Amino acid sequence: MGGGHAKRYVNCMLLSSGLLVGVVFLVRESISIHIDGQSYMVALEFIMFIALLALSPVETQTRKIEKKENKYFRMMVCRIYVIQIFIEIFFLLFKLKKILIAFIIAHGISLLNVLIEILRKRLKNGYT
Repeated sequence: MGGGHAKRYVNCMLLSSGLLVGVVFLVRESISIHIDGQSYMVALEFIMFIALLALSPVETQTRKIEKKENKYFRMMVCRIYVIQIFIEIFFLLFKLKKILIAFIIAHGISLLNVLIEILRKRLKNGYT
């Protein structure tokens, strides 16, 4: 879907580990405050799906994308997201809220990464 890519392996590992701990914390906290609005979760997922589909893929400093690749990657984003939505529907039907919330948080992080890369690219190119 795109997002940041660290230039050094150590930075990638630290960032990935921090995100993993953060997602676990957010899932635990969201359960403890009793988030019950399944319709809100579905609406949020739909909004993120549209945004990620519209914005992906994103070139990064370490990965340039050619026009031919762009079409392929966009199709892959769509396929992966649709599969994940079907998995989320399964979790929703069987009331596996913790896993569903983890998916939503992960998609939120993906969207945030895409937005950060777009902002970084615009600032680098002089767009303000």
